[in-house]
Amino acid sequence: MLSNSRLSNSRESLGLQRGDLVKWYSYYQNQIISDAGYGIVLAIDVNYYKIYMFRDQVFRWFAGCDVEPVA
Repeated sequence: MLSNSRLSNSRESLGLQRGDLVKWYSYYQNQIISDAGYGIVLAIDVNYYKIYMFRDQVFRWFAGCDVEPVA
């Protein structure tokens, strides 16, 4: 994912809802993907998503630019 597309993502453009399957990304120094995985959206607050991360079996909040819907 390019940094320009990360900045342009918003809740409206993602169209995510509770229960949607997503791919999440964690970054090292906001540039290098250090971790990624799949999860499910549990809650939405403005442009932040509470994601249940399947692999780690924990909940975490992600910015809208750090998640993408899975088709």
